[in-house]
Amino acid sequence: MIVYKLKYKNYYYIGSTKNLYIRLMDHKSNCFNKKRNNYNNKKYIKFRELGMTKENFYEEIEYKILWKCEENNVYEIENKYIKLHDEFCLNDQKQNQNSLHKEYYKNNRKQKIEYQKQYNKDNKEKIKEYQRKYQKKRYEDKKLKKKYFNLWKLSY
Repeated sequence: MIVYKLKYKNYYYIGSTKNLYIRLMDHKSNCFNKKRNNYNNKKYIKFRELGMTKENFYEEIEYKILWKCEENNVYEIENKYIKLHDEFCLNDQKQNQNSLHKEYYKNNRKQKIEYQKQYNKDNKEKIKEYQRKYQKKRYEDKKLKKKYFNLWKLSY
């Protein structure tokens, strides 16, 4: 794993990844693809406000590998860099949130499973109705795809 720093003008973001090349492509997609969940993330909004475009992303963004480390302590190292926080740092939160969620799930697994069983039992009809609607929609979508595929085949 590596801890890296992305910098655009005076603003920067600190992250970690196994593959920086793929992560940079992901940052570009998140920054400019409105359909991505992270499109409205603070760092991407700031990058766009400062004039970054899809075409100049790789030329304008500076990246630097800060640290290479083992996977089990990557968040500790990343957080050390984030703690050097100033007004130009675009990190939203400390990066150990995933490990906290995993630990929470591990500690509360039985309660979550029991809750899910009880929910399924209490909402049996509601779930069945949802599944019927979902299956019907899938069936209709499949018919449409088949129809258009056959029309496309016939046109060639």
